[in-house]
Amino acid sequence: MNRKIFTLFVGFIVFSPLFAQNQTVGLFTYDTTIAEGYTLVAPFASHSTYLINNCGHEVHSWQSDYTPGANAYLMPDGSLLRSGQVFSRFMEAGGNGGILERFNWNGDLVWSYQISNDTFSQHHDFEVMPNGNILVLIWERIDRDTALNHGRKPELIMDSFIWSEKIIEIKPKGSNGADVVWEWRAMDHLVQDEYSDKEDYGNISDYPERLDFNSPLINNMNDWLHFNSLDYNADLDQILISCHAFSELYIIDHSTSSSESSGHFGGNHGKGGDILYRWGNPQVYGRGTVSERQLYKQHDAQWIPKGFPNENKILVFNNGTERKYSSLDIIQPPTKPGSNTYVLEATKAYGPDAASYSYTGTPQSSFFSTNMGGVQPLKQGGFFVCQSASGRLFQINGDDEIVWDYTSPITGKGPVDQGVKATGNAVFRSLKYPANYKAFESVTLKDGLPLEGKYLYQFCDDTTGSAEPTDTTTHGGFVSLNATTSRVWPNPAGNKVHVESDDILLCVNVLSLDGRTLIATKPNDARSTDLDLSNLSAGSYLIEVVQKDQRSLIRLVRN
Repeated sequence: MNRKIFTLFVGFIVFSPLFAQNQTVGLFTYDTTIAEGYTLVAPFASHSTYLINNCGHEVHSWQSDYTPGANAYLMPDGSLLRSGQVFSRFMEAGGNGGILERFNWNGDLVWSYQISNDTFSQHHDFEVMPNGNILVLIWERIDRDTALNHGRKPELIMDSFIWSEKIIEIKPKGSNGADVVWEWRAMDHLVQDEYSDKEDYGNISDYPERLDFNSPLINNMNDWLHFNSLDYNADLDQILISCHAFSELYIIDHSTSSSESSGHFGGNHGKGGDILYRWGNPQVYGRGTVSERQLYKQHDAQWIPKGFPNENKILVFNNGTERKYSSLDIIQPPTKPGSNTYVLEATKAYGPDAASYSYTGTPQSSFFSTNMGGVQPLKQGGFFVCQSASGRLFQINGDDEIVWDYTSPITGKGPVDQGVKATGNAVFRSLKYPANYKAFESVTLKDGLPLEGKYLYQFCDDTTGSAEPTDTTTHGGFVSLNATTSRVWPNPAGNKVHVESDDILLCVNVLSLDGRTLIATKPNDARSTDLDLSNLSAGSYLIEVVQKDQRSLIRLVRN
């Protein structure tokens, strides 16, 4: 295939006066050599989850009653499995969730399970296992007396409680139930060197398999660990955890029973639920210095799958909060020859000394997410990256070249217009699915419209993302869709929406994303009209405004 790279800004776009300014959102760069595929986008402030093609056009979407809490996955059967943010007066930290939901392809809610009350809450991440069970990160409320009995220093307890971490494995059942079949708790694997008459007392450096309950690195007294991702390796039967507060990765044994996981014996490695391997910040367990630190408030730690470049190694989105630039880092944990036992020399820190691969932006500051973040290895080489805080999604190839670059326009107030800077458009994590992914085998994907509010089409066309223009009169190729004199509010809308223009309105219609007319009105030469949306379900639509010399299409979100 001949390679074409389109860097999309005003010099390469047909635009109206409204857009005579720098591009702010949507598709910026598209290299036609990238594989066909679709990107799942769950904007942090939106109830909608979108599937977009390589052109940045919507091809499908789902609606929930909740904003993300915080991750979402497209399952092989075409269903969407996502977490939702349930309001809690007890836990309001970043990444809080509280409910898991599963929607079929048609958007019907087929299963939900709430994990939120005054003592625990699902948060950040969950992982679907090969057997269909789900591993879930849980915040667990620990009362003050319990924390003190485990040797927590009183000055590190700001309220009558702290929040610790646990992981549960659930087996979904019915439409709103689940059985907990396995559990691991951080509180069962502590060490503290302050109070010899209390539980978990010992020298920190003598217990690298445990968590220092009074670590000097604790800067959030309540949410003292703040796990933010987990991954499961079925071949090893192990779980990989990212700990934001300590800037470390942990591997624990899943082969244990729930009883064994609460102790220090049992399982394939004979260590119960103790840490088998940790990496990123050896000063946390007394076996390193500040200068040996490698991770900085990282996210999305994962094993690279078999058949991928660097298979079985560990990949992590290293936020670099303190150093002011992010990186994608790969490490290979050292193991004893012929075994899966991790190497740790007496008094030494876990290796390796540094990442074997690291990607940074050019300049470094061009790739930086202060919080959140995601990375996905690609089978053809390279990575799909979610620079979360700015809502930026981009793909790099095996030569570390950016071949696709997109910024989400979705905010808590709906999609912003092209030319308007998006704020509050964060995306916790985003994943790209190849065109041959099983979920797409039995469904029809139609090229839709960009997610922006007022937008212009760019040189791109249908769901194949081939970048070869097709029909320039409808939804492909070069199309200029002006919205310079028309205004629609509120957007997102409820049962009614108001349309206003500086010119006489000949007709105002509501269209589906594939162009079908759902509502047709003639405002009788007026400059404004109200539309009744009560018969429309929640989702994305188009407002078509026809005037004497102009046809405008404005994206509308119906709540």
